[in-house]
Amino acid sequence: MGLHHELDCSGYNGLFHKISMKLCVLTVFALMGVAAAAVGQEPAKCPSLKVVGPGGITTPGDDVTFVVDTTADIKELKFHWTVSGGVIEEGEGTTAIKVRTSRADSGKTIEATVDVQGFEKGCPSRVWEQAPIDAIPEIGVLDEFANLEPDDVRARMDAFFLYLQNNPTNTGYIVIQILDDEELSESNPRFQLLVQHLQFREFDPVRIKFMFERIAAPQTGYSPYTKFYRVPPGGDEPHCEDCVEVHPIPLQ
Repeated sequence: MGLHHELDCSGYNGLFHKISMKLCVLTVFALMGVAAAAVGQEPAKCPSLKVVGPGGITTPGDDVTFVVDTTADIKELKFHWTVSGGVIEEGEGTTAIKVRTSRADSGKTIEATVDVQGFEKGCPSRVWEQAPIDAIPEIGVLDEFANLEPDDVRARMDAFFLYLQNNPTNTGYIVIQILDDEELSESNPRFQLLVQHLQFREFDPVRIKFMFERIAAPQTGYSPYTKFYRVPPGGDEPHCEDCVEVHPIPLQ
């Protein structure tokens, strides 16, 4: 059998063509070489790209930082940031931004997206990261009372001090209802009883805020209440209408 032995090659359409064995062999090897070269050629590698956000949950009102992490030469790149919440405080156009959150963001998740210009065509250029924002903590009424004997009031105060001592990040609020015919000043006897016991126990006065709440007696014989609140970090002050903050006068 010679190299010029003729073969019959049929196409999809069923037509037959006569070609020489030599030409067929050369064509096959040429096609195989092209395919091998195409398979062996690696595409250009894209640089890694991601956004790193804060770890954990952010308290409303705190700042959140997002940072681009890439293996590319940042000198050749441009960055454009967008956020789903909060306000970009600084860093737009750079690899890192600081986002100021507010109480309006509480309980939500802020997503920061960065679009990068300067990568080769086909390489990912948009990435994002999320940061959960904590819900505003709820305040709680620990105690409320009216018409108690002084020793009973002191016992309630001691329990209030103990709770705040065991929860050092909480702030205590004492709201004292004041009737129209009561004295609205630091000389008020009910206020003085609380302050004297606070100082007797040498409890840190910075941990507790006193509020006077002026009210009109809803009915005859109504006894005004004193209420103890605990407020976690980031929590609202107790809802109090017609209230005024009053500061203890140190005993001489």
